[in-house]
Amino acid sequence: MKRSGLTLVELMLCMSLVACFSLAVIGFPQIAQRISETKEIPFAMLTIHHQFQNARYEAINALQRRSVLFRRNQQITQFKIDSSISFHIAPTGSIQLGGSITMKKNNVRYRVTIQPVTGKIGLQLGQRVIRFADLL
Repeated sequence: MKRSGLTLVELMLCMSLVACFSLAVIGFPQIAQRISETKEIPFAMLTIHHQFQNARYEAINALQRRSVLFRRNQQITQFKIDSSISFHIAPTGSIQLGGSITMKKNNVRYRVTIQPVTGKIGLQLGQRVIRFADLL
């Protein structure tokens, strides 16, 4: 005599497959958003890099101190800066004082740290370092 039902193992297998597919469908938009944000991060870093490079060349050519100012609510690509900060570049082309810029996009905060003298830039999301670039 044949039974027309499912065994417990088959039922659990079907339920686990349905759960996996539903998690993939629910989580996909968030994963896609993270991927698009990580593609925009290098453009923001490149914009900051160009601002420092231009100020560095001006300082070296004029033999005068130059400043790079980031204003509150200023847009860098699609990131918005939280607070104003100014960086001073010596006539030798080195950054006199380091600091950090806090950028925000979609309620996620990114912290850009700039080291004095060397001009190395680091981008952090919480405690995790996402990308390092050499500014000067």
